[in-house]
Amino acid sequence: MSQKKSFALGYSYIVETFIGWLFYGLLIASGISTIIMSFSQTTGIASTTLFSVNTIGGYISVVGVFGCSYLIKKKSIRFTTALSYLISALGVLIVGHGQSIGAFIIFSALTQFFYHGYSYGSANALIGNWFPRKRGVVMGIVTAGIMCASFTGVLFMTKMTPVIGWGMVCNIIAGILLVLGIACWFWIRDYPEDVGLLPDNMPISESERLALQPNQKEVWTAKEILAHKDGILYIIGFGCLNMTGTGSLTITVPFLMELGYNNVTAVMIMSGCSIGAMLGSIVMGWFDTKLGTKAATLIMAVVYAVCGFGMGIFGVAKNVPLALAFTVLINFVGGLANLGGSLVLNMYGRNSYNQAWRYLNTGAQLIKACCYAAIGGLAMAMGAYSYANFVWGIVSTIAVIAIACGSFQLRTEHQKEAA
Repeated sequence: MSQKKSFALGYSYIVETFIGWLFYGLLIASGISTIIMSFSQTTGIASTTLFSVNTIGGYISVVGVFGCSYLIKKKSIRFTTALSYLISALGVLIVGHGQSIGAFIIFSALTQFFYHGYSYGSANALIGNWFPRKRGVVMGIVTAGIMCASFTGVLFMTKMTPVIGWGMVCNIIAGILLVLGIACWFWIRDYPEDVGLLPDNMPISESERLALQPNQKEVWTAKEILAHKDGILYIIGFGCLNMTGTGSLTITVPFLMELGYNNVTAVMIMSGCSIGAMLGSIVMGWFDTKLGTKAATLIMAVVYAVCGFGMGIFGVAKNVPLALAFTVLINFVGGLANLGGSLVLNMYGRNSYNQAWRYLNTGAQLIKACCYAAIGGLAMAMGAYSYANFVWGIVSTIAVIAIACGSFQLRTEHQKEAA
């Protein structure tokens, strides 16, 4: 009797994708304000200017959604993940040793294009391939890496830059990315079937086998995905939610500094929030599994809206306790990254996930990219980061309406043929 193959490889991808989301948090979300402030102090360029030009990278990230998904389709998740880590390492070296706005823009462009290759696009696809029936819980765990970035990588940058210098800090981070890129080339396998294993490490029925069988052809056209009601509502809803999630994380440290905290204390507060947010991400993953992805997304959107308005009102009024309370709450509610991928899997399944994600997330990222312009523009116009929080309240309210209006049910080839 042949011995059953170990599923340890599949479980190891929970670690790999967790690390990918951690670097997304470090380079794109919670860590970008620390990177901008460190680069500003090194070069003398105003931080508000850097926030504004980071919008360029935000729009390049829109191309990255499509580009990285195309690489996954034409090459593999393994190839795309390894390449993305390597090029992100180059971007970090440039921001560590460059002295101009141009150097920062190159860093922003490279890291914002290729984060889709080790987090959103490839990580969601890898988890969807290996854990299609348990994806809610697993994605809740792995996307907790975003919050882990605050008390690991961001805290490292904050503490060590005055000690060893900004350039050396970036050398260390780039070195880790380089090692990860090389390791992932030998580590990742796109499907459990590639190594003789089963999705979720569970026996499957014949109907489940057919539903979960990897599909090499693209079933849907771009128009059928983008022009569908649920597709439009997804783009609006998750575009707004990504704008809030990324934008609120980006300004957490400068916003807390406006409330009177110094840089180190602000990072420590964000780190404490992030520890709670790891639990929040797992809780939202549980809601995804038990209540459904739409219900879990609505809960998150309502909390985002309330917190956005709360931070704006009490931040402008300098009511530190209440402004801090809403900041803690919005940072506690994890789940944005896993719910976005999970809802696409809900609509298109494992077979067509990569194709649907390529189009739907591209649309959502177009909206999300506006968050950097909102931060930089309002900070320069109003003289404070607090006003940007009103934007998060407004767009999250729009997201509540968009998600509530959609059904987001599985679309099958039979429905396509009937249409």
